[in-house]
Amino acid sequence: MRSTIGALLLSVVLVACSSSDASTDPAAELADAATALAAAESFDVTITRDGPTLSVDALPGLGVESVTGVFVSPGSAQGTASARLGPLAAPIDFVAIDDTVWLAVPLVGWEELTAAESIDLPSILGPEGLPRFVAEDVTQVVIEPLDDESAAYRGTFDTTRLSEVSAGVVGAGVTAVRGTIDGDGRLASVVFADPVEIDLTWRFEFANPGSGDGLEIVPPV
Repeated sequence: MRSTIGALLLSVVLVACSSSDASTDPAAELADAATALAAAESFDVTITRDGPTLSVDALPGLGVESVTGVFVSPGSAQGTASARLGPLAAPIDFVAIDDTVWLAVPLVGWEELTAAESIDLPSILGPEGLPRFVAEDVTQVVIEPLDDESAAYRGTFDTTRLSEVSAGVVGAGVTAVRGTIDGDGRLASVVFADPVEIDLTWRFEFANPGSGDGLEIVPPV
């Protein structure tokens, strides 16, 4: 009889613990995932811009649709941008260090852009950038199941600090954000639509933490 009562009590404790784990605060889960990504020394990133291309003022007519590359903390990145010049589409290599970006423009060579002419990509991706903002500035988070193994997290986004870092290019006016977490508990993607520009959506995808550890990104010759 005593053993039966003990077994029942143990079952109640186990059920209570499992229920507690299942009711983890979604905002805390998203914040922990973003914090884990921010702590990575490097990671692969893909940035997609659906809607009007991002114009490069220093190179009239050139617009960027997406960027794929590797970010190395605290302030450098390199990769390839999918660009369009009028009816022509072409990949353009880039190097970004602090607030300076270099583009390998076809038939021209490397063009150096200043902060006023480009997005400060390292600041947006760095430990004080987008991962931190998701960890600290996203509130009222809810979970939207995607499949049996993953879920999306949707919440209200205060974009004030992100807009300051990106000089108003990314995040201005955005009121909601949607993100996903990978199997290792790190932020896998952040998606938000910009109501200031109709039909404009930014999608940041993060993968392979450590992919650029030890990589030294230097200005192109």
